[in-house]
Amino acid sequence: MIKETTKAYMAGIVDADGSISISTVAATKQYVVKVAVTNTKVEIVNLFIEHFGGKLRKRKWKNSNWKDCYEWSLTANKAAGVIQIIMPYLIIKKRQGDLALRLNRAKRAVNRARCRWDINYKIRKQKIYERLKTECKRLNHRGTTEYNPSGNTRAETHSG
Repeated sequence: MIKETTKAYMAGIVDADGSISISTVAATKQYVVKVAVTNTKVEIVNLFIEHFGGKLRKRKWKNSNWKDCYEWSLTANKAAGVIQIIMPYLIIKKRQGDLALRLNRAKRAVNRARCRWDINYKIRKQKIYERLKTECKRLNHRGTTEYNPSGNTRAETHSG
């Protein structure tokens, strides 16, 4: 059982040094939820491993002035489970968490047999997944311009 204070602390770490995303696996075209935390302190990353399992990756940089960093991540149902646990305490990434949990619920509700024989059903489900992914990507977008899936910058979009 994880203490409420630990859940809140972990949510703060995800808000500050983590990510919640939806991506597609190229080989299978499946939509997948991912939660990750990257930090230069291995103790912080180990807290997530201790409570949730998952992968630990050490990244060494080419620039010798930069500290090594550690990344923890989980995908699919395990990631959704972590998000569900920390969701009440998320602030900055609350919307991404909501989108990830919506994707996970939508995928569990799919009638797989119907997907095989009803192409329209499958297309509708794929459109829902793609909308959730696009919105999550928009929220996670970095940089000075607004995220635009068409690839145009904000200035190009609004110019005459």
